[in-house]
Amino acid sequence: MLMEVKILLVGGDLPGVETLKNLVLPGVGSIHIMDHKFVTKRDVGCNFFTPHDTQGQRRAKVLV
Repeated sequence: MLMEVKILLVGGDLPGVETLKNLVLPGVGSIHIMDHKFVTKRDVGCNFFTPHDTQGQRRAKVLV
């Protein structure tokens, strides 16, 4: 059943990403991210999905 779930995350800020992490780990089927912002130094420091080399890239692309 969980593999059939479709998620749309609007905004890749910290609360959204923490929720996303808790959905990805058990195996949600499909996730789409809509975010117009870029990865900042703050994102790199506290975001599970943004490695250090992604600073300056679009968050929606990096979080996929």
